[in-house]
Amino acid sequence: GRTTRGDSAKDRQARTKASDVKETGVVIDLMHVMKADGFDVSLFFRDIVSPPEDESELGLQLEPCDKLEDLQKRVRAKEQKKRAMARLSLCLGEGLNVAVGVYATAVQARKPAPVRLYRETNEPVRSKTRTFHTQTGSLLLPSEIKKAQVYGKKQIVMERDEVDAIKKFDDPRLFLIGFKPMEKLKLHHHIRPSVFIYPEEEDVKGSACLFSALLKKCSERNIFALCRCISRRNYPPRFVALVPQLEDVDEGKVQITPPGFNVIYLPYADDLRTLDPPRCPPASQMQVDKMKEIVYKLRFKYRSDA
Repeated sequence: GRTTRGDSAKDRQARTKASDVKETGVVIDLMHVMKADGFDVSLFFRDIVSPPEDESELGLQLEPCDKLEDLQKRVRAKEQKKRAMARLSLCLGEGLNVAVGVYATAVQARKPAPVRLYRETNEPVRSKTRTFHTQTGSLLLPSEIKKAQVYGKKQIVMERDEVDAIKKFDDPRLFLIGFKPMEKLKLHHHIRPSVFIYPEEEDVKGSACLFSALLKKCSERNIFALCRCISRRNYPPRFVALVPQLEDVDEGKVQITPPGFNVIYLPYADDLRTLDPPRCPPASQMQVDKMKEIVYKLRFKYRSDA
């Protein structure tokens, strides 16, 4: 029957149990289906379902699922929480920066790495690497380990901070170089999985408005933004193409495609090479005739669906 708000023993027991499991870190969510006579979520489940941690969480779903596909979409959305891989600054000009978050929209599913366990206690084993002197056998501290490079037949010893300074090209950010027509971006320029950027309004106020205006104009003019990208500290720079992607929703106003820029990593010259296709000698007319005789003498019946 229909659940009504009350103080029955089962209601109180369910609320108490829900409160207990929430304290242990369990998140309770409701994904209900359509009923002919309606379903009022506020009567009972509002006190049971965990409140959302932030706006990106699904939380309490007031709208019911009409189809099984809708329910599966919500389950997948709950399982695949989008968390930013990095937060960068998109520099559009001097003093004009937009805060963006970098997301991986599609990640290859991999088998979890094996966990080594101690045979006697069955506890996880943590491995540590130690460096020892080859002659004295004494333990070397990180400050005692140097790096060297040979220049002009002379070995140059460098400190760790000097090596880091050599590797550093710039601070992590996206730097706008210019704009290109979309037809300039070719299929063979895609050399690795792309990522997705979305504005982070909390980091820099006004980022969402400026980002939206840039996205709209790039889409209207069918152009992409060419940028220099340094995703992490001491990472070498890469040239990337910011391809606009507008929001797409279905009939139920559920977002299918989020608005933002797809970041396509562009290749360097040494990432591409020209391959010479193998040259097969053409068959002579005598060879073709002999092969026809062999085919005509075959005993089995030909099946096109085999």
